[in-house]
Amino acid sequence: METVAEALRVRAKKALANGEVDRIFAWKRGEFWYDATPAVFETAGETDELLWDSFCVANLSKYLVGAQKQGLTVGVFLKGCDALAFNQLLKDNRIARESVRVFGVPCPGMVDPDKLKRAKLHRGLSQVKRRGDALLLCGKKGEQEAAARDYLYEKCLACRPPNPVVYDELMAELHM
Repeated sequence: METVAEALRVRAKKALANGEVDRIFAWKRGEFWYDATPAVFETAGETDELLWDSFCVANLSKYLVGAQKQGLTVGVFLKGCDALAFNQLLKDNRIARESVRVFGVPCPGMVDPDKLKRAKLHRGLSQVKRRGDALLLCGKKGEQEAAARDYLYEKCLACRPPNPVVYDELMAELHM
């Protein structure tokens, strides 16, 4: 996922630097290792904080309504499930399509931190990396591998569209 994260940072930086958009909606690191929080990036320099990892579960579509009211042109990174919400906002005339640049991000599924806690795998963790169908749990005890499927949100296990159904630009290869 780190390769995709870097592609997101580069694209966000470019979109802000060349004036293509006024703002970028994405994620950044929160207080804890499992905390990916929604973020608004207003300058190219801020995009170094942009995050894409197994905890970017927050749907960024809902923030578009407020930006619409301010008359901003925004770029937004959307996963498959987020793109469904985006389409509903369009259908309900809550946002104007021409004011949004959609960067589609194929999603392998998001990790549920509560499942890691219940399995007692969270102690001493500093980072969780995705490696194909496996999670690499990194922390004080070194690295431990676990099956990603065992720790995904239930909604991700049943996800119909892991790939965005609408986008202006695709940020990674589609999941099959």
